[in-house]
Amino acid sequence: MWWEPEDERERRVREDVEHLSRWFNEMRFAEQPPAWGVGSVWNDLEGGLSPFVILNAARWPYSFKPGAQAKFRPQEVRTPLDEPAWRLPKTQEPMLGVAAYRPMLASTSVARLKAFLADQIYVRDYVICQRTGDQGTAGVRVRNMATGHVGLLTAGHVFRDGVGSEVSRRRWPRLGRLSSIVEFGRISHHVMPRPGWGDWDVAIIDVERAPIPATRPVNQLCGTSRFNRNVFAHGARSGFMSDAIVVKAALTDYGDDQYRWRNCWAVVPGGVLRPGDSGTAVFTVEDQGLLGVYVGSARTPAGRAAIHFVQDAESIASNVLANWGYGFF
Repeated sequence: MWWEPEDERERRVREDVEHLSRWFNEMRFAEQPPAWGVGSVWNDLEGGLSPFVILNAARWPYSFKPGAQAKFRPQEVRTPLDEPAWRLPKTQEPMLGVAAYRPMLASTSVARLKAFLADQIYVRDYVICQRTGDQGTAGVRVRNMATGHVGLLTAGHVFRDGVGSEVSRRRWPRLGRLSSIVEFGRISHHVMPRPGWGDWDVAIIDVERAPIPATRPVNQLCGTSRFNRNVFAHGARSGFMSDAIVVKAALTDYGDDQYRWRNCWAVVPGGVLRPGDSGTAVFTVEDQGLLGVYVGSARTPAGRAAIHFVQDAESIASNVLANWGYGFF
């Protein structure tokens, strides 16, 4: 697990999630697996955590489709006895679940910007992969611990060619003038999920044309205190969103046969962040702690994007940035 249990119930939930993760990874190359993700979720009725599964809405029998409504309401998952192929692993604590369709990347080529305001964010415009035209969002600053050089964190899948990818920025001048695309930098460090394997999804933009000014240090969060917290996000497309989404679940694995992410928070309701916001920094309202980096979403059968997925900042710092010699500024 990527969070530590604090009592006996959470210890059992951790064991349940580890069991679910093994089951989930046995199907990592399946085109249409029975589930898209497993982890833990805040159980409002129990006042604690429960094992959690995001079911494949395209395959799960309709009468056993929890969360079919637009709102995020995990329900207890009960496998039909007459359909052995759909039996999920047994858990010590009641398993909750929702149904969603195939996960989608959060990057896009839609050329539209909504300004946002956030002290931690240096760039408020789209960042663009020059080769593919994919657009995303530059997040918080990160610093090379040896040299002091500062870069910008974003989502790796926006720049699929990896290290060396050239980065542009869309500038929107005032007074209603047309936007312009200017050279901005290049990708210095990169990682993204491979088909069938859970991985991290981040990259560092090395800004070449101008030094990045200093900012106040990022406040990182840790532990299960992050559950059930109001958060706000800064997206190049969606702009500044405050008190709009709530942390509800922690997934050890999430995704399909093409893209699979590790250690993601599930935040709801959906529709707050949209395509083009990939790489957005997500913070908690209460203490402005950095929750993580927005990487994707999933919609429920009701037809809207109902769940957002944010890769955990603490996990990124210890498993990725530290290996690159970087840390949050």
